[in-house]
Amino acid sequence: MEKTKIGLSLKEAREMALKISKEDIGVRIIVPHHSNHNQFLFVRNREDKRMGKRGGWGLPGGGVDKGETPYAAAMRELWEEAGFEKGDYHLSKKVFGYKKIGLFDTSRWFYVLIFSASLELSAELKNFKPDPDGDIVNRQWFNPETDFKIGFNGLCLKGSEEPVYADHVETIRKYMIGLLSKKIR
Repeated sequence: MEKTKIGLSLKEAREMALKISKEDIGVRIIVPHHSNHNQFLFVRNREDKRMGKRGGWGLPGGGVDKGETPYAAAMRELWEEAGFEKGDYHLSKKVFGYKKIGLFDTSRWFYVLIFSASLELSAELKNFKPDPDGDIVNRQWFNPETDFKIGFNGLCLKGSEEPVYADHVETIRKYMIGLLSKKIR
């Protein structure tokens, strides 16, 4: 079960975070390529069957650490998972939206705040080094409209059966629709 709200200010996001236990808040960051706006940064999460983690391609992001604001968590995750340093990007001061996701037992909710970042023209994916936590094994630019397909086990990369998190692709689509509606007005 999932609900999405679009367009929170940082103040609204901070107030929401204060009402919710930090263990129940995560961040995701939408990063369009600076010269090809149809491509977005995806990171490949490592599969860990012992921990119940399925591997797959998705948006960079993670949990909010104790004492950390959601904005600071998004900045940290861009560095840990994508290798971008503070001067490489501009992180939006407005939260694009949030998702309220029911956890497995459905008695608890997990909130994911969604930020967007724009890269400086000089920012490129540098030599990839796995993140300090070891959760990310690769990162790459993908066009959600052309690079994914429906496979035997759900959404996956064309030419392979590597899984792609469908809800992350849906988040990008909502982001793109929001950008288009702003241009039309």
